[in-house]
Amino acid sequence: MGADTSVGGGRMKVGFGHNGSVMNDAGQIGFRSLEAGGEAYEHFAVGDPEEGYAIFYKVGAADLVAHDVYAGAPGDLVNITPVSHSVLRNDANELVKETLSRTNDGMLEIRNMLTFAADATRVTVRMDITNISKRGDLTEVLVKRYCDIDVDTGGPNGWAIFQNHFSKDRDSVHAWNQPSEIKAPGKHAHIVNMVAMPSDVPLDQTFIGMMGFDQFKTRANSSPITDSALHDGIGILQWEATRLRVGESIRLNMYYDAFCVCTDLPLVFKHDPTSVRATDIAIAGHHAAPSKQPAPTKT
Repeated sequence: MGADTSVGGGRMKVGFGHNGSVMNDAGQIGFRSLEAGGEAYEHFAVGDPEEGYAIFYKVGAADLVAHDVYAGAPGDLVNITPVSHSVLRNDANELVKETLSRTNDGMLEIRNMLTFAADATRVTVRMDITNISKRGDLTEVLVKRYCDIDVDTGGPNGWAIFQNHFSKDRDSVHAWNQPSEIKAPGKHAHIVNMVAMPSDVPLDQTFIGMMGFDQFKTRANSSPITDSALHDGIGILQWEATRLRVGESIRLNMYYDAFCVCTDLPLVFKHDPTSVRATDIAIAGHHAAPSKQPAPTKT
């Protein structure tokens, strides 16, 4: 796919894909924490790297989908063509990149503005989605921002083998490892947060799910993570607009950040079995024991 990597960054380096993803090819810099001792931990660009978006929309009775999550596996890019990408700034202070894509059916235009301040550990994502159709208004427009989060698996000091603890709350998805779980060659554990910011339409749902079920391909989110044991998982933030008229745009805002975890986080995730919407919370307590189920295999 191709990406541009930040020039600056003392505590983090990032890669912004030409398609608007916070991602790079596996083994490259995508979303990478740098520690004072020189250690580096890649959180995104490892295994089958997936970060991006999916859009579901209706034209009359027809329910359509378009998604682009960067990775090259069959089905990761559907009904979307990247049109252009431009690095607006890449220096010691920040990396700013704008990308433009359109759906192949001529319905939607998608602009991603990705921003990274080199003195921080945060990437801000702004998505502008415009109805450019000549076929009329779109209804039930559902937008997902999707990420396969592998907190401490990649990079020269990666150690977690695709396993993290997960939780979610009203506006955020969290994935982390505990310092007590560190194995060589690792020396640090981290937490990665996926956080929604005020947007043109309300946040519909936060979701954490098992990796391998391609929740970006369907409106419904399947295979939720229901506890704080170790899992290979994904995070989703999603928004929904009842109608998007011809020529209208919606702007969606979110960010990713990452921090080193110095002591074990006293969190337990309790899933609300009656809902997979934004009703689950992380509560204080001792973290759960590792899951007994085998870890999925990634390539």
